[in-house]
Amino acid sequence: MDRRNRQPACPTPLTAPRFSSLSLVLVLVAIASAVLIGCSPDPTAATNPQRPESSSGSSQPSVSQTQQTDDGASKETVEVSQRTRIESRSPIDSMREGKQYRAALNAIDSGNLDFAKSQQRQLKDHPTYAVLSDAIEAAILANRGDYDAAMQIAEQISRVPIMQSESYMIAADVFRGQGRWGDAIGCLQQAITINPGLARAHRWLGILHYDLGAMRQATQHLRIAADADPTDFGVLRLSARIHGEYQNYPEAIVDARMALQRNPPPPIETELRLRLADSLRQLRKCDEAIEAIADCPESAEVWACRAQCWETAGDSDRAVDACKRALQVDPDNRIANLVYGRVLAAQREPETAIQHLERALAQEPSDHEAMFLLGRAMIMAKRGEEGKTLIERSTQIKERFLKIADLHLQALENPQDVQVRIELAELTLESEKPQIAAMWYRAVLGIDPQNPTATRALQALPDN
Repeated sequence: MDRRNRQPACPTPLTAPRFSSLSLVLVLVAIASAVLIGCSPDPTAATNPQRPESSSGSSQPSVSQTQQTDDGASKETVEVSQRTRIESRSPIDSMREGKQYRAALNAIDSGNLDFAKSQQRQLKDHPTYAVLSDAIEAAILANRGDYDAAMQIAEQISRVPIMQSESYMIAADVFRGQGRWGDAIGCLQQAITINPGLARAHRWLGILHYDLGAMRQATQHLRIAADADPTDFGVLRLSARIHGEYQNYPEAIVDARMALQRNPPPPIETELRLRLADSLRQLRKCDEAIEAIADCPESAEVWACRAQCWETAGDSDRAVDACKRALQVDPDNRIANLVYGRVLAAQREPETAIQHLERALAQEPSDHEAMFLLGRAMIMAKRGEEGKTLIERSTQIKERFLKIADLHLQALENPQDVQVRIELAELTLESEKPQIAAMWYRAVLGIDPQNPTATRALQALPDN
């Protein structure tokens, strides 16, 4: 029988510490190092005999599966209701004080330190559960950058049997704050080895893997976090975004719909509905896409999304009408100007098309499609030299875009490949996207904290 299943229901300090302060750090770094020199840990690997499996290759079904019609056409990915849910085994999660503790940690992650402090004060003088107050204090200290004090508390609470996974979480907060993402991942992985249903650990593993460009691991952890905490729409929101960015539209649809079922606040609900509609449109399910945003508040973004859907469905008149409605609200809306310009160019109205395509390109100067369409419209408008120059430039940008897409796939398959991420950073910087370049350079430092190329590049970038 697993020893962890025989732990007492309330925390009782041992007579000797589980770790000394120094050995705790060494153990954690050793774990993280093992992660870094090997392949990225599989969140669904069996860390103990009783842990339920959830990877697509396991005996349990995955979060979703794509059913096929007889002619091989892909149906919409649907959630598999039989999935085994990974739940926390910690006594912390079965008591009222534990729920206060989890709420405080979630508040720290979202920046609401006042709420976290109020929960800490309520627990501080509890005759049995004051250790939860100590853990909240450590998380606050890590959030503020007082890393040594936070790690000292991690050593203290590691003496309490049911708090051992929580001590690794504090260490992960410290390493994450220091930009040592690999060490943070190692600590989080150890935390879920002790408690596989620790939602916060899976959430941060998902976020850190996303920051490192390891998208498959990111979505796996985010979905496990969603299973472990049925109230958390944020992890599914991020997972839907990742699937959409990598053109995995069936899975983006699944995550967006599941997130919407969790009643997110209105602005996020609209964002999710737009994500859902775009994914449905990409699969040419235009009627469903229009229905997905039917109840959204009217905005330029919503009308632009409708325009895309009607254009995809071949209804140019309705697409133009939607573009006009969007541009009444926001004359610089990129999508509405792009769709309007594309339709006008197809209708051989180059002069008006040029006006809208120039506005679209001004919003996204590296958009090779807008640049190509603008070049064609200029040629139609007897501005041949300008048009040819733009088409040649759009071809160069498209080649770079395809190279970036290929490197994205390499990063996906090689979560610890530093060179791929450096190339991605350099190419996105050439594409005039310094924020994305900075993200990839930070991902390099998350794997190799002393990397000189990434360090110099970040120092040279503005706001870094």
